[in-house]
Amino acid sequence: MKKLVIIFLLILLTLTLVQAQEIKEYSKINVEISNTVEATDKLDVNLLIFPRQTDNQFATIHTIPTARVNDKISFSLDGGGSFLVLADVEIEPNIPRITYLEPLTNNGYTQETEHIDSENKYIKNKAQQLQDKAENNLELLYYLAEYVKNNLRYRLEYSQPQKASWILEHKIGVCSHYTTLFIALARSLGFSARYVSGLAYSNEHNSFEEHAWAEVWINNKWIPYDTTFGQYGWLDSRHVILKYSKDSAESSAEYSYTGFIDAEKIEIRAEILDEGSNKYLPFELKAKLHENQVKQGSYVPLEVEIENKNDFYFNLPVYLTTAPGVYGDNTKIAFLEPNSKTKVFFIIEVPELDRCRNGCSGAVKVKDIFDNADETTISFSNYYSEITLEQAQDLIESQNGQTKFDFICSSDREFYYSGENMQISCIVFSDQLEDFEVCLDTCYEFSNKDFVNVEFTTEAEAVLCPKIKQDGEVKATACINSDVVDRPEVRIESIVSEPVEYGEDLNIKIRFSSNVDTYGDIYISEDQKSIASYDTDIARGINEVIIETTSLRYKPGLNELEVGIFFFYDEETLSTSQEFILNIQDVNFFQKFLLFFRKLFI
Repeated sequence: MKKLVIIFLLILLTLTLVQAQEIKEYSKINVEISNTVEATDKLDVNLLIFPRQTDNQFATIHTIPTARVNDKISFSLDGGGSFLVLADVEIEPNIPRITYLEPLTNNGYTQETEHIDSENKYIKNKAQQLQDKAENNLELLYYLAEYVKNNLRYRLEYSQPQKASWILEHKIGVCSHYTTLFIALARSLGFSARYVSGLAYSNEHNSFEEHAWAEVWINNKWIPYDTTFGQYGWLDSRHVILKYSKDSAESSAEYSYTGFIDAEKIEIRAEILDEGSNKYLPFELKAKLHENQVKQGSYVPLEVEIENKNDFYFNLPVYLTTAPGVYGDNTKIAFLEPNSKTKVFFIIEVPELDRCRNGCSGAVKVKDIFDNADETTISFSNYYSEITLEQAQDLIESQNGQTKFDFICSSDREFYYSGENMQISCIVFSDQLEDFEVCLDTCYEFSNKDFVNVEFTTEAEAVLCPKIKQDGEVKATACINSDVVDRPEVRIESIVSEPVEYGEDLNIKIRFSSNVDTYGDIYISEDQKSIASYDTDIARGINEVIIETTSLRYKPGLNELEVGIFFFYDEETLSTSQEFILNIQDVNFFQKFLLFFRKLFI
């Protein structure tokens, strides 16, 4: 039997991918802001967007013409004209060193706004899903940021302001949309989060561009989150802060005038004047291939173990900088607790080349933003075993619990009575879903859909968790939390009144029970006509009310009456009633004659 001889070519195939960004120790930046305004009369301009003073950003501002500078820059222009703001800005990287977490506090910026609709039911459900994965608030913010970054597609043609709920559904937009959705998710969970308008340097275009990101109030300080650039909890020295806002569509300037004005778009230009050397923080990377000898055309999982050698939390971007090929994103962001370890995963895509039928090798290198790096080598030929894309994705999914689905559910209300039905709506997003089921009490089957909407009707429960299943295995869960309480009930237990003579005062004692704390109105009526009423608080348990009245309101003999109680709960008006007989003893004619005049004044 002849031996099969494999000749490995001494060729090292290398595909250099996107390089890691750099963090400079400082940047000196010149910023110019200008505009021309035509006006028929006196014009006052309050410019709201200009370089701010912060702990990491230091700005020296000059204006033409001279203007007042405080929380805005105020110009006075007679008959219109131009204004110019010149700013020399020095910025240091904003790297908050959080070594421990304090309880969450409120510093404003928690309320829903026009575009940041944080009370939307789908926003709240998505945020709750992500919260269930996190062990602390910084890890939760990491999951919120990762969700936004990994699920939205950056498209310049969709630049108009949109509500966060629209962005969640359509998953498309620019930096302002990324930031709007992130802030809405954060606010829905009680975080104080504000919108930051500014400038950021684009390595792709080698220039500064208008940009937006968020800041979240953690440990009594504002922590930056740029979900577009992947800078979570820190910011490089090429971000210039120009404005803070509650909403994503607030204006950049205010104009006060009489007559007519015509204002051009405000122009903003910036350039780097000087930069320091690269900043360094110690992390250790260890790259490990699932298999280092594979068949051409394979997809190979790459595991990167990351050790944080710092005593503070950090979200570290890690880059696959060199490989024969890559499937998906070549950037991953790792959440790291102080002095801890974690892992991220890439998929190496091995090319099919005629010259490598008998064997080739390729370098695989990873690097973080502080130049910490590691590398390994992969060999491939037609004689090794193949790893398919599905196998590679399943291996990674089993390692880190990733899901291919974005699955969001909501109920029609947040409050239900026991025994009521609730309507549940679930939506599923994906580029391409193969055979799967959406299940609650029943399962609905779908195939090859990138969007589905499923409705369920079921009896109200405090927690309900619809699921996505494939081949009987749960792939994703979207739990809904609701308040389910006993239906409010007030029940009349007894009505007691001692017999009295016509003309005497009488007491009607009403004893009733309630399963809620509320308030109500107790009435006595005859033939649906109210005779007496009494306002009262109603406590959970047994209540007793005595209505003091006079027998002159009734006729001598037996009176068929009704006692009713209107009570109020969760903006609903509810009622209960019970009939009873009131016995009024008759008197002689002379007594009736005297009482007739008294009755006239009742």
